[in-house]
Amino acid sequence: MAINVITYFIRNRLKKGVRNDLRAERRDPEPVEGDRSRSADSKGTPQNADVLWRSRFVFAHCHSLRSARVFLQRQDCNYNQPMSKWTALCTLLIVLLAGCLTPQTATAVPFTPTLSSTATQTPVPSTATLTPTLTPIPSPTSTPEPFGCLKPPEDYTRIKVNNGWTLNRRTLAMLAHAQELYGGEIDVTGYAITQGSYHDNGSYSFGTHLGGGAVDLSVMRKGTYTVLWEEVDPLLRALRAAGFAAWLREYGEVYKDSAIHIHAIAIGDRELSAAAENQLTGPAGYFRGYSGLPFPEGGAPTPDRYGGPILCQWMIDLGYQDLRE
Repeated sequence: MAINVITYFIRNRLKKGVRNDLRAERRDPEPVEGDRSRSADSKGTPQNADVLWRSRFVFAHCHSLRSARVFLQRQDCNYNQPMSKWTALCTLLIVLLAGCLTPQTATAVPFTPTLSSTATQTPVPSTATLTPTLTPIPSPTSTPEPFGCLKPPEDYTRIKVNNGWTLNRRTLAMLAHAQELYGGEIDVTGYAITQGSYHDNGSYSFGTHLGGGAVDLSVMRKGTYTVLWEEVDPLLRALRAAGFAAWLREYGEVYKDSAIHIHAIAIGDRELSAAAENQLTGPAGYFRGYSGLPFPEGGAPTPDRYGGPILCQWMIDLGYQDLRE
């Protein structure tokens, strides 16, 4: 744009100068003495007119400085002869424009990417990892293991205990475990045993004590007739956890004037009598949710007043199950 402005300015100045000179020549047609030779020459092919024509062609018709130079060279300009003012001005113009129009090489500035140290927090998509969880499906023969379950030893050696009652070692071990679970005043391995196993007392016990695993326990304070009612429930829970089917027999419940006591049958004892086994799985049995007492024909069994049966895994392994409907 700067070159266009300079060219426009010089061209206007030259045109204005040429017009002024032409006016001056018309006003002063007689040249001075020293210029007669040039004036005479100008009558045939005037030199100033030729320069003027060339200058006008350069600025009016040439689109670049290179075109102007080629044009002047083709016109056989003699640069060694004395130059008129228009020739000198034309030459100066060519030099100036040559300096302005010299191709400029733009220095390419290499682009250097700048790494910005702006901390950006990229949200991490939450990836939900699905971990397969194996949920145990209880089988018909499985149950949550209750507190206190302990498989008794299979020792059927018979021994004498309190007042000469006979028990096998399996039953006695189960009583000892129940005592630990209970931890109360009543000593179920000592004075509280009021009837043992392998004893025939006729019809009073329905034949449940004829074999092994049967025992009756007092709930009275030692040496008195005071019933320890507050000890009954915790002792029954401990006996059942240790592996007994146990119930409280209140006054007169078994027969007329029968004493209050706890009746217990060792579950899984292989020497149980048929009547004792019937108290476990029979129509009025422990695993059916009843009291184990026989009931008259056409009647209904007595419900268990102390909750349902406790079923340990070792009982399940022996084939016992919850038979409640």
